[in-house]
Amino acid sequence: MTRAIAVSVLFLSLGAARLPADSLRPDREYLRQDESQSEVGAVLERIERGINRGDVSSFSDLFARQAFISVRRGVSGYFSANQAPLILQNFFSAHPVSRFRFTTSNLTAENPYATGGGVLAGRGSPERVQVYLALSKLASRWVIVQFNVY
Repeated sequence: MTRAIAVSVLFLSLGAARLPADSLRPDREYLRQDESQSEVGAVLERIERGINRGDVSSFSDLFARQAFISVRRGVSGYFSANQAPLILQNFFSAHPVSRFRFTTSNLTAENPYATGGGVLAGRGSPERVQVYLALSKLASRWVIVQFNVY
């Protein structure tokens, strides 16, 4: 029995010795994708915190030069990186959101996106709110190219 184990170990080690060195290293593309997913995840967490605090300025530097913004019962169109945060800040100041959370996301796409919901804590009965967000990589950083509030 021990002889069979010793022969198996020897056979496996000889087989592994014949593998090219590259096959034993992690795939570089896989590592880049993993790093990219973690960067996108950090961006989404930052945006989620800002929405919950009603503080768009905490992620205002993430807007692309031109971003599509659509706000419930409000404006819709392409706005500059300076205008977009102001439009969203006006909305979230007038309609504070509680318990917002991104619930669906695709972090592996070339243009990652996320959707989520929360509750508007405005006048009257609470209303549900949905947010759709799309990102794109510009140079070495992720930027918001679309932000819809439904």
